[in-house]
Amino acid sequence: MPTVRSARALFAALAAAALLAGCGGGGSDAADPAADTTAAAKDTQGTDDAGADATAADEADPAGADEVADLMADYLETSRATLSTIDSTSTTAAVQASFRELRDALFETDGDLREIEIADPDLADTVDDFFTAARGSIGVFDEITTATPESLGQEQANAGNQAALDALGAAITAREAAIELAANGAVPDEPSASEVLAVPDDFAPVGGQPAYAMKPEGELQPPASGPCGKPPAIVQVPPRTIAAAYLEDAQVSAIQRVLVFDDGDEATAYVDAIGEAFSCDQPEGYRSAKVEALEEGDGIRIQSVDDDSYVSTLLVVPDGNRVVTVDVLGDQVQGAPPLEVTRTHAETILSVIEDRANS
Repeated sequence: MPTVRSARALFAALAAAALLAGCGGGGSDAADPAADTTAAAKDTQGTDDAGADATAADEADPAGADEVADLMADYLETSRATLSTIDSTSTTAAVQASFRELRDALFETDGDLREIEIADPDLADTVDDFFTAARGSIGVFDEITTATPESLGQEQANAGNQAALDALGAAITAREAAIELAANGAVPDEPSASEVLAVPDDFAPVGGQPAYAMKPEGELQPPASGPCGKPPAIVQVPPRTIAAAYLEDAQVSAIQRVLVFDDGDEATAYVDAIGEAFSCDQPEGYRSAKVEALEEGDGIRIQSVDDDSYVSTLLVVPDGNRVVTVDVLGDQVQGAPPLEVTRTHAETILSVIEDRANS
């Protein structure tokens, strides 16, 4: 689904030092200790040493999987809704309060998850990874929310971004593992959607600085209809899970998503729906739009110029029951052909996602 954005309307709030260094501040309730996540999930979930039993070894027990999937879905919804409340006008107090909400949602989810009895050891291991991520993220959120506003800057903003991404990624991974166990009797071996997104470490530094800054995505709010009047693809073919992150550098703003569907047919239908969204003579809100098949594979490329003259390259590529989308907006391009720049960035990010998925 194309991302609806103004020129600089990407999720900049958590990464802008000015927002964290403004006036005002939100305190943290020190009486709420960070969750104790040192115990292994297999111990805390009540699994016993009967794993040596031949029956247990031959057939996974999905007990607890549905509960894990539902709990992770609730956490993802709550966390992304909180992230969506922050924008470039947010004060320090508002940003700190949002981090407190993220922390409290994560703390509550951690506690509720420990009440679920998980029978399958592989799912228990994945849940244990969530506990580890939660412990680290809660610690970062506590540092930010208890700090004085004047002490907060870019370093804390970056740490908050990463903490949010770590928690979201761990929740997505646990949810997908639980869904697959309940549906197919086994936790998947392939990387989770959250584990194949491109990350700044995959790119060479530019002038000694990171090539990209990375931020979490908030709640998706699709428009009522797409550029050609049809419902957005994400409404026509809803994915069961979305892993996403913003990437920004000095030239472009990009959003990458890995969407997981129940099967390959749904993934293909989603790709088709995005292509149809721009397949009319005059897409609303755009001066021009071109949909073309990629040179290799079943994906499509949509290059467009909107009414405000901003250029965009959107790549949409199916991968089994997943769809990868990379949407690059060349809103800061100077001294170079804009469409060429957005296309180069989109293809670079896509290649990293594909490499991580195949490694």
